[in-house]
Amino acid sequence: MKLIKCLFVLHLSIFILSCPLGVNIDIGDYDYHLEEWNNQNMFNYQIVVKQAYPNIVNEAIILVKNGIPKSINKPYWDVRERLSTIPDYYSFINKEIIDKQKISLYNYSFVVKYNTEYHYPVSIICKRNGSEVYSHFISLMPLEEGELEIDIGDYESQLAAWNNVNLQDYQLKIRYKPSDYTTIFAAYTESIIVRKGIPNESRVLNYPMIKTTIPEFFNFIKAEEESVRNLHEGKYRCFLNVQYDTEYHYPKLINSGGYYLFGRNNILEITVTPLEKE
Repeated sequence: MKLIKCLFVLHLSIFILSCPLGVNIDIGDYDYHLEEWNNQNMFNYQIVVKQAYPNIVNEAIILVKNGIPKSINKPYWDVRERLSTIPDYYSFINKEIIDKQKISLYNYSFVVKYNTEYHYPVSIICKRNGSEVYSHFISLMPLEEGELEIDIGDYESQLAAWNNVNLQDYQLKIRYKPSDYTTIFAAYTESIIVRKGIPNESRVLNYPMIKTTIPEFFNFIKAEEESVRNLHEGKYRCFLNVQYDTEYHYPKLINSGGYYLFGRNNILEITVTPLEKE
């Protein structure tokens, strides 16, 4: 019986040694970047975060003031206790290091990379036996003191002039151009036919700034003005500029910043082509 047990232990040991088990931890110069992050005393910033797990991808834009997340564009983010500040991510990395070092049943890879200017983790990737378990990608922009610039032109008279034109049948072409592609929104073009003031576009658009009629864009301008003012709070550079078509008086250009992409501008170009009545 002792011989059988010895042989069993021997074969088990050989099997374990032959398996590609272990933990590959590469967190770079964690202590250096953490110290540099703390030395900056950066408490006001905005981050775009993307957390991916098998079959699940979560994205959010988070505004942090005085080190506390104040606004998150995904209402479920805090409820599910997702990471919302840079210190959260540093604590997460430290915890994962401890947990991964205890693992011996799988071949784990845990890799962290950092931004060299502001010293925050830009990517955290964990793999098990070569397959990705999760990944976190972060993009940060500091929020600094700045001016509020709002120029929506003679909004009321332009709206009244558009209504007086009484254009109910038209083709609406919309081009959305983010100036910085760290945004979760890519460049986008949409064409919509409007008949009797009703758009033929029935599907739900994933871009909240894309509207389906000119009256909706007029409403969007006022909503965007309020959002820009709320974000500014006398501290951050925010702006909203609107230009109008001189013939039909619709907003042909809406250029805003500080809301969707932490102070960098997003541009909406709008073109209206009248259609013959059916």
